[in-house]
Amino acid sequence: MRMNWIKRKWSWAKQNPLFWCNFVFIAAIVAVICWWPAPNASDFRVRFLGMVMQLVGILTVWLDLTAAARHFGKGGPLSFFSNTGRWLKAGIFRPSVIGVAASFESGYDIFGGRAKVRQPIDGDAALTDRVAALEALATQIDADLDSAFRTIDERTSELKSKLSAETAAREHSINDVKRSLENTATGNYAPLAFGAFWLAVGVVLATLAPEIALAAAGRWGELWDRI
Repeated sequence: MRMNWIKRKWSWAKQNPLFWCNFVFIAAIVAVICWWPAPNASDFRVRFLGMVMQLVGILTVWLDLTAAARHFGKGGPLSFFSNTGRWLKAGIFRPSVIGVAASFESGYDIFGGRAKVRQPIDGDAALTDRVAALEALATQIDADLDSAFRTIDERTSELKSKLSAETAAREHSINDVKRSLENTATGNYAPLAFGAFWLAVGVVLATLAPEIALAAAGRWGELWDRI
């Protein structure tokens, strides 16, 4: 039971690692300034901690940028240097030659046609024969029209089905792109805020390291003289 409780708590804690990193950095700042100050009001530890905070902030922003680049297929963290190296190599040592190839494809649209063989009407034939031929021709024309209408209906239904499927696929693709853009634009808010905050803290610590060290050593007179 206790192991299951520990596993559940550990799984819960891993969901927000930045929260625990904040506690670690705050504890480090308190330890360096209050609990474990450098002797003789030396500011080395404070400056070093400030440098670490700045590097953490820069690294967080860098990792976020490279993660966004990989999400859109732009390569990993070292792609910038590799692309720059290829560009310099192509421009200095071996100018690149851009070849433009045009490919032509000839296609033929084959339209299906119906060859109609109709019985000719003999003008010299008897009236009854000509009427019979006209009736047969009218019957054949009606059959052809019925066949044409059926073909049109079938093609229309087929095109409507294809159009509906294509519309659904396009909407799905658009929704995927929208979710991807939303995740890229807002999903990195917490890491960027974390990096920016501790970068600012690091700048303050590194800039005011001598004054912080004097205050931690209790040498308020010297601190006041500096101010």
